[in-house]
Amino acid sequence: MSLLLKALGVLVGTAASAVLFNVPRSALLWAALAGLMGWAVQVRVGLNGVPPAAGALLGALTVSLTGEALARARRMPALVFVVPGILPLVPGTRAFQAMLALLRQDHGLAALEATQALVAAGGIAVGLLMGTALTRAWGRPTAQVLPLSSPPPELPRKARHRAVILPLWKDRNDLSD
Repeated sequence: MSLLLKALGVLVGTAASAVLFNVPRSALLWAALAGLMGWAVQVRVGLNGVPPAAGALLGALTVSLTGEALARARRMPALVFVVPGILPLVPGTRAFQAMLALLRQDHGLAALEATQALVAAGGIAVGLLMGTALTRAWGRPTAQVLPLSSPPPELPRKARHRAVILPLWKDRNDLSD
């Protein structure tokens, strides 16, 4: 199958999963593009002979960094872009091959495929963690130190001594003393 046709399938599949996760319409294309970018990195790394776990790690790192950047640009939570974008990287075929090998009583192949699927899933988890940690560490604004010349404003006398409860019972929320 052509690589371009696979990329189109990944784009449509990621957009469809984003619809299932109730991603807002304005973010559907962006979430699909984040998934496509992660998948493209995974495929490109795999074509260079790198193990699948490293490809999954780098693809997940790409999705995480892209999702965090899109979250800031679009003023949305990063999960809107990351969760659908990570689905093309999931090693479902390897897990299926492991189960199929178990059914055929080929335990050696089943163990190999299951191990590769688990290691790739671990690579996805590590890539997501690395991307989130990098963006949180580098992108966090520094705190401003306020001068202590002016004291904090005083609360009204009524608010200092009682907590205000939702007005379910109006007579109980009467703050007059």
